[in-house]
Amino acid sequence: QLADNLPKREQTLIRQQVDLIRQRADRQLQSARLGVEQMAQTGLASLTGKLISVLAPVTAARGVKWKIEIDEAMTADMDPADLAEALGNVLDNATRYAEKTISISAEREGAFLRLDVEDDGPGVNDEDLVAISQRGVHLAEDEGTGLGLAISSDVLNAYGGRITFARSDIGGLKASLYLPGQA
Repeated sequence: QLADNLPKREQTLIRQQVDLIRQRADRQLQSARLGVEQMAQTGLASLTGKLISVLAPVTAARGVKWKIEIDEAMTADMDPADLAEALGNVLDNATRYAEKTISISAEREGAFLRLDVEDDGPGVNDEDLVAISQRGVHLAEDEGTGLGLAISSDVLNAYGGRITFARSDIGGLKASLYLPGQA
């Protein structure tokens, strides 16, 4: 209802975000009724593109450019909603802190697909790199709840994956999501 009073572009963005939330809630209810989780394969490039289409209006106003290098054949052995939640939280952080560039790339690493999300923002001190994936930890004053990256970590751990953080070669933070999947 609140979206009806916003400019058209913002209405569309809000409605897309609400639809993602609704889909996630519906999926959780269906899983609860069935009592089992269904294994699915999710195309990394396709899902990443969908998430970027939701976030791009936020970064376009600041002139932030997206650089994406993901092979169309790469698929994660994860439910699309779970992967969207894990990756969406990481991308949301990148959109908040990037100054000019957000880079996303994927490659095979051992038994996993490694999906790297990098930004050229201020980055994180070395001593805080481990702490940022812990529930309730947020480093910026008055921003966020400190839950997003912890949720991403929990989702990936549930699938046998993980998330790590390092300094990015382009200046900010590099989040590496290790996903079960196929190249």
